[in-house]
Amino acid sequence: MERHAFTFRVLSAGAMACACIVLEARSQEPGCRTGAIAAADAYVLSNPIYSYFFGDLEQYVTSNAAHFRAEGDASRCIAALSGVFFRSAIQLYDPTDQTRRDELNAQLGKMGIPPGPQESTPSTQLYAASMRLARLARALPAAANGDFGPLRTPANDMERMEALAGMTFRLLLQDPDMQLIMSQVEPMIRELAALEHKVIQKQAAALAGQNEPSCNVTPATGECGLLEGFRALVTGNIAGAKQAFLRLRNSDPSNERWPLAEAIAWYKAGRLAEAEQANRRALEINPNSFTGHDNLAFVLFDLYRVSESLTHWEAALEIRKDDPDALAGKAIALQSLQRSAEAVELYRRAVRGNSNYLDCEVMHKQYLWSTTACEAAAPLIKQVRESVRTMRNA
Repeated sequence: MERHAFTFRVLSAGAMACACIVLEARSQEPGCRTGAIAAADAYVLSNPIYSYFFGDLEQYVTSNAAHFRAEGDASRCIAALSGVFFRSAIQLYDPTDQTRRDELNAQLGKMGIPPGPQESTPSTQLYAASMRLARLARALPAAANGDFGPLRTPANDMERMEALAGMTFRLLLQDPDMQLIMSQVEPMIRELAALEHKVIQKQAAALAGQNEPSCNVTPATGECGLLEGFRALVTGNIAGAKQAFLRLRNSDPSNERWPLAEAIAWYKAGRLAEAEQANRRALEINPNSFTGHDNLAFVLFDLYRVSESLTHWEAALEIRKDDPDALAGKAIALQSLQRSAEAVELYRRAVRGNSNYLDCEVMHKQYLWSTTACEAAAPLIKQVRESVRTMRNA
């Protein structure tokens, strides 16, 4: 257990620090009105310990690319949050704390007693959070466009340390004893991750301001139209949602982000015809949109237009040939067309890229897979699981 102790120190320090901090957000950031949840998701998934249970950050960004592009609401929100955390870290910094600690350690050293664990101060905890957010703000826009280089390449010593810790953690997970430990502490880890997620959302809400945006202007801002459309759908006001999304599109008709966001809203609401139309509008703006092809394929599959869905998954894979979501999607289309051998091989490739595609609950919550798609994937998941067990027992 001792050799794994650093994992839990890092985990508990970060989450428990967030439990007691109070930040002051002076300026409003409209992106935090609609991008707060995506921002919090990305922050949590950037922790390799949390991502072990909740899913891969890169896959999440790919599946929600509209939020994370350069002008995406989550990207703007993350950048603003980084500044708020940094300012608060400066305000809370007290050099006398470190001076007293150094003096005490020096006295202990003279007595032959090694210094104890170095507990981080609220200032250093906030600084670390601000740096993680700054890294995400810098790297996620490129990742949303398919370039994961900045996300995988550390830019400073702190990021190099985090990358090394993540690599070490993944190596430790190959040890069955470590896997057992992680299963035992899973409830605690999930609770801590939820705590950090809540803190990021709380600070995003403070940044967004207390006043609701006014949508009674022409043209309305895109953020306003998106927020109004979501609200209308929640209340069942389909006509109101259509009107809001129309204003959203008119605010920036050449930006694929809006129809992609609209399509997700319709899809979540179960309005597949509207989701199809919105995705097609996105593809008219950008025929090479991976997200447009991938999301449209899922809509068409749920509409039982399997051959059409296969065409769009193939188009998505021409853009990103190894994307696990599109590989798994194409696999369920092939399975439905009685091309089982091809389907199993493709699904195996998807699982090699992201093992979360062995768990339909995660696929549904994290990647928005519908019940129809998950049911189609079930026999493929079973076959891939059986082949993995066979290889392990060989």
